[in-house]
Amino acid sequence: MKLSGFQRERLACAWFFGCIGLIYGIFTGRLPALKAMTQANDAQIGFLLLAFGIAGFCGLLTSGLIIERFGPKLIAATTTLFATVALILASLAFSYWYLVAFCLIAGLGNGLCDVAMNAQGMAIERRHGRLCMSSLHASFSLGGVLGSLSGSLFAALGLSPFPNFLIVALAYFAFWPWACRNTLKGEKQKKTAASPKNRIPAAVYFLGLMAMLCYVSEGSVGEWGSVLLHSVKNASQQEAALVFACFSTTMVAGRFFGDRARATFGEFPLI
Repeated sequence: MKLSGFQRERLACAWFFGCIGLIYGIFTGRLPALKAMTQANDAQIGFLLLAFGIAGFCGLLTSGLIIERFGPKLIAATTTLFATVALILASLAFSYWYLVAFCLIAGLGNGLCDVAMNAQGMAIERRHGRLCMSSLHASFSLGGVLGSLSGSLFAALGLSPFPNFLIVALAYFAFWPWACRNTLKGEKQKKTAASPKNRIPAAVYFLGLMAMLCYVSEGSVGEWGSVLLHSVKNASQQEAALVFACFSTTMVAGRFFGDRARATFGEFPLI
């Protein structure tokens, strides 16, 4: 079956969304193992996750200039590879600070890729006049499910995080060349002079705050859920790795219906 241009570009873009979700799902699912490998305490894991988040935030802040210079297609293609290799190396952690260093690199790559792949999604919607952003974000959540499930499987087999990251990443990256070829090249935005009419409304900042609070819940479950279950609730690593998979499964269900709901009810009522 031959795919249409819209289907091909959407699937290619979904691959990048899924990649970031996949490595995040494995990372969070195998945190108890990484904690044991480095003999880190809860405070050190908290600092590690803070460093990962700050690096991602720095990637978000600098992404505008970098994407404007190189384009979202190139940035998405390179940063997915960049972040994945960093976390594969992090899974070999022989010390706590080694783990922190590579998590900083992976977090920066995640932040840059986040903006680049969303820019691609918006370009696809503009080009074809069809909604797809919610289904693209569903691909991220689906990647999180698959990453967490792989973490649970490898933990059940008694394997360390390194073969978990390496084998799953190699299998997933077999489609990287296809995704790079078929991803829509983002449109360059013309700079416009600042004027009072172009100022961002206060309501947008409020919605941004609400979105941040939503992501706090996702981060809490993803980054602390497995550690809590394993360290406090005495769950096995196999069971603890499933917490983000459960959370992400419900996100997949909601996001796959998001585009239809957006078309039916409109964006503002839905928000």
